[in-house]
Amino acid sequence: MAIVQSDRKTYVYYQKPVKKNSEYIKEFKSLMAVSDIYDGNLGEHKGLMAQLLKTEGTTVAGADTATLKAAMEKTKLAYRACMALNASNNLQYKQLKNYLDNQF
Repeated sequence: MAIVQSDRKTYVYYQKPVKKNSEYIKEFKSLMAVSDIYDGNLGEHKGLMAQLLKTEGTTVAGADTATLKAAMEKTKLAYRACMALNASNNLQYKQLKNYLDNQF
């Protein structure tokens, strides 16, 4: 149950308008660390990893273990960065979020 609670807290966490960016990121990273302690998998998406490998000129089937591990770590970090931005204060970052949404 601890894993579920940890993941849930991360997914519902957001930056309130009065919260400083530094405080928000510190708390967000703490939630990520708790998820990692419980061996959570926030951001470990095989489909995103496959897309990353494709942009690097390889495939899941063609990659060795070290390459797969590195690709999953990149995927995980990128996903978590998107989570943090998605939950950031709309008063400050709405325009950036809309811009990024329209890029993909």
